[in-house]
Amino acid sequence: VSPIYDNDQCAQAAEIPSAPAYTTFFDNRCASTDGPAFVPCPNDQPLGADVWYSYRAPCDGIVRFDSCDQTYFDEMMAVYDGGSTCICPTTNSTLLSCGDDTCGFMGGPASVEVPVVAGRCYLVRTGGWAGSLGQGTLAVAYLTACNPTDLNGDSVTDLRDFALFQNCFGSLDFVCDIADINHDGQVDAVDFAAFSAVLRG
Repeated sequence: VSPIYDNDQCAQAAEIPSAPAYTTFFDNRCASTDGPAFVPCPNDQPLGADVWYSYRAPCDGIVRFDSCDQTYFDEMMAVYDGGSTCICPTTNSTLLSCGDDTCGFMGGPASVEVPVVAGRCYLVRTGGWAGSLGQGTLAVAYLTACNPTDLNGDSVTDLRDFALFQNCFGSLDFVCDIADINHDGQVDAVDFAAFSAVLRG
């Protein structure tokens, strides 16, 4: 029996680290549908059996969300503007982009590109065309320069940046604002996950 993941519902969207590059696994085989039944990609297409992710952009730029690698079912994707507090969509009024067969072949996975603003929440919905089921990977990649972990401004992320981050962990003032990678008003484990994702590269 396939597991039921907490992020089956948008209100429990799994948080993706605020890194310029990151990949995570998804499984919609036991997912229900918790979003608009149809998305315009470009014509109305049925998107069901969805799972949700939230992403706070660490930098302004263009980001690609894709499931092209290791996703072997008829997967679709939609990205919504969640505002500053990750508000779940009930209609497509906040839809920024959606994809159906955009990895290059029919009946396959999706890839979308969206402009993002630092600190803003984006809700990524991945599921199946007409409720198709399977497993895959969701990758986040900035198409523009973004290195929020270069805290000392020397163009690299290294142990000196990590030392600055450690000194700021758990606090936030005008000095430590640079360590708040996801711009949520605190330097915490979410920022550490983003920092670690950049170091792993």
